[in-house]
Formats: sequence, C-alpha cells, structure tokens
Amino acid sequence: MTPAPAPAFTLDLPTPEDADALAELHHRVWRQAYTGILPEHALGADELASRRTMWHRTLEQRSSAQLSERLRIGRGPDGAPVGFLTVGPSRDEEAPRPLELQALNVDSAFHGTGLAQALVRDLLQDRPAYLWVVEDNPRARRFYEKEGFRADGVLTVDAALGDLREIRMTR
Repeated sequence: MTPAPAPAFTLDLPTPEDADALAELHHRVWRQAYTGILPEHALGADELASRRTMWHRTLEQRSSAQLSERLRIGRGPDGAPVGFLTVGPSRDEEAPRPLELQALNVDSAFHGTGLAQALVRDLLQDRPAYLWVVEDNPRARRFYEKEGFRADGVLTVDAALGDLREIRMTR
C-alpha cells in the first residue's frame, strides 16, 4: 500500500513578519470569493491598505498566548500563508453562543486540500460556536454544514456592502 502524500500545507501561529502576507492573502481571497457579489470599493486597493493596518495591529499588539487561542494560519510548501482562521468571543449582543468563528479564508488554490477543515479542527475543535456567512456563498455554507453548523434562521443585511445578506449558522 502506498502511503498518503504529505499535506501541501502546515498549520502555524503567525508572527508580526506575516502581517503583509496575511493582508494580501485576505484581500486576494475576498476578491476570489466576492467579485460580483460585493461592491468594488470593498475589494479595491483602499481595502488592501486597511487590511495591512489591521493585520499589523493584530500581530504586533497581541501576545503569543492570545494569538494561540484566537488565530491559526495555514502555510503552503514555500512557507507563505495560504489560509487563516480567527475565533473569539461573540461580537453580537444577542449571540446564540459565546464563541464566534469570526473569519475563515483559504486561497482558492488550496480549496479541497483539507486546509479549511484542519484549521477549524485545530483551533475551534468541536466547541459550540456560531458564525455569519454570505447567503450567496453555497461553497462556504456546505463546508460549514460538514463541520456541524446549521443555519438558525437569523439573517442580517449589511448596507455598507451593497445590501449584502448574511445568514447565521450555529453548532
């Protein structure tokens, strides 16, 4: 029997040196997933600059212990970030769970490799949580369902993002 090939990714904690690469990944994944769904201003160069600021602030202001509880990245064979997952305390007043899966972004070149599943299972594990997902993103919704999340009937509309409809999923 031939052994299974080694995964084309590794899981890791980010360092401040990863901030620019994570911002570019974040921006690229949004362009891959949401071009034609989000207004261009949400996908343009200004948004990339905003993500750079956010990632630098996140990685420079949090301790390694804080990051290990809230953030995991996937690195490709060359060591560059190709996906990330963030979890944290609920950001909603009437949250169905105290823990929120706040972001899961994986470069389309790594779809189907098991990276997203590995990120969720490593950081979130099987803890009860909830998340918001774009209603018009069936691939993401199917993925979350495989991880035990179910739409709970709550919908929100983000007018700043062109009346983007998001549904809440819980497990």
